[in-house]
Formats: sequence, C-alpha cells, structure tokens
Amino acid sequence: MILGTEQFVEWVKGTFLKDKVPEREHPALKQSRKRYTPEEVIQIISKVTGKKRDRLFTKNSRLIERAMLMEILYRYSGLKQSEIGEIVGGIDYSAVSQIRKRLQQKLDADKKMHALFREIEARFKKEKSNVEI
Repeated sequence: MILGTEQFVEWVKGTFLKDKVPEREHPALKQSRKRYTPEEVIQIISKVTGKKRDRLFTKNSRLIERAMLMEILYRYSGLKQSEIGEIVGGIDYSAVSQIRKRLQQKLDADKKMHALFREIEARFKKEKSNVEI
C-alpha cells in the first residue's frame, strides 16, 4: 500500500475514521470530515421534519426542530455557536448553547423526539463516511 493512493485513503477511513471518532478529541481530523453548508442542513431538516424553512427560524422556545437545527449545524457544519446564532435569527452564542443543552434534556426524556433526532442525524452520518481528502 502506497501513501496517498486511493487504497491507502480507504484503509485510513476504515481503520481510523469510523462513526464514533470524537472530533473534539482529535481536532486534526476535522478537516478530513465532510462538512455540510448551512443550506444543506436546513434543507435536510426541513425535509425530514416536514417543517417549512421559515418555520425553522421562528423564535419559539417550544419549536424542537429549531433546536435540532442548531445542534446539527454545530455537529456537521463546523460552525461556531456565534455563527449558528446569526443564521437562526441573530441570537447570542450563549443562547445557542442553552438551547442545545435543553434539547439534549428533551431528547433524553422524550423517545419520540429522540427517534426524530436520530433519523435526522442518520442522514448526516450516512454521508459523513464520504471523507473529503
């Protein structure tokens, strides 16, 4: 196997870049993972949840899909919380952090919401295996 060949890249992906590699513990891997644009994330979440795009941006503390949008943007777009706040309606990074924290609590308590989130996340993990190098 020669360094840099497609065979080598496939070996690295299969050996080291499996689904559960925590990026925060391996920051150098961030560049090798597929990143989604905010628009791609919005379209996928809108499609899976059945919520129209403008509804995802409604400032309503009960809108779980908006919180899911923020979480997925954070995980799969590589954006900082301050950037996510700007995208979803000009909220502060600390508000994004709180919304994401509350989302996790809701997902832990509600199996139906948890299943919806897993369905959304599965769309991104499916594509995530296509590493851009």
